[in-house]
Amino acid sequence: MGEDKEGFSGQTRHGGNKEPGETGAGEPLDPGREGRYAELFSQLDLNKDGRVDISELKTGLAARGLQRGEAEEIVLESDINHDGLLDFHEFSQYLWAHERRLWLLFNSLDRNKDGRIDVGEIQHSLHRLGVEVSMEQASRILQSMDRDGTMTINWNEWRDHFLFNPFHNMEEIVHYWKHSHVHGSTSRGFNLWSGLRGMVREGGVSSLWRGNGINVLKIAPESAIKFMAYEQIKWMIRGRKEGGGLRVHERFIAGSLAGATAQTIIYPLEVLKTRLTLRKTGQYSGMADCARQILKREGVRAFYRGYLPNTLGIIPYAGIDLAVYEVCVPAV
Repeated sequence: MGEDKEGFSGQTRHGGNKEPGETGAGEPLDPGREGRYAELFSQLDLNKDGRVDISELKTGLAARGLQRGEAEEIVLESDINHDGLLDFHEFSQYLWAHERRLWLLFNSLDRNKDGRIDVGEIQHSLHRLGVEVSMEQASRILQSMDRDGTMTINWNEWRDHFLFNPFHNMEEIVHYWKHSHVHGSTSRGFNLWSGLRGMVREGGVSSLWRGNGINVLKIAPESAIKFMAYEQIKWMIRGRKEGGGLRVHERFIAGSLAGATAQTIIYPLEVLKTRLTLRKTGQYSGMADCARQILKREGVRAFYRGYLPNTLGIIPYAGIDLAVYEVCVPAV
């Protein structure tokens, strides 16, 4: 399933997506796709009898890190003659129909139609279905599919990741993300010690502080800008009258605006922090190299990917934080 091969969408190397043709699932496959399906079929057909049975499919899914139970659903959906076996025709028609579903789901997430799904678009899709996640949680979801290290998902990465996951709609994918990447770590047997060991094994002891430098670097200006903006906005709300106090809701408004101001100014550092924290060992030599690679590969806009949903989450938090703090700790 090489990334350079043309996918269902006819994706270009620059990330643009061509609208797929109107060819129905029962019509002949194009040569490129048929070759890709034939390669997959050959890998699953362990005894080389031209058929894939449920046992072979389970083995193939397990080798790809997928749940073996999904094999039954794939067979039920694709076994046209109900003999319990998949020939190449049944197998390829299932994949073709499934890719069409995945293409529609990919486009429903790609809100700005740039041919890539970013962290903000994943956050938005989850929010729309009632699941609130942080930028770090959305980044973990994205990283599970991101193979080229751009912190975005193109069509080929999306298709290859979900090709043998028999999802039919966005609700099923969000449910999978929620339990696999947001709330599902303990259910997968993950614990603090095994997580620490995995990090040290992958990148050495220094990996435990991965991204800490940029995190420390961004905290100082973020806090300074937030408090400075808070005092200035309070002054504008209060006017020129000396000694005029603000009510709680006015402090909340001032705090929310101050938080949004600080977030807007330091957001590129937030993106760098996320990339450096989630990077593979050796991917970047430092902060400057990370920024340089992002700028070269993805352009200036990449430094504000996910800005809107992240800022919408900061606004009430900053408003409550500053308003309550000032009420509880009056100025001396």
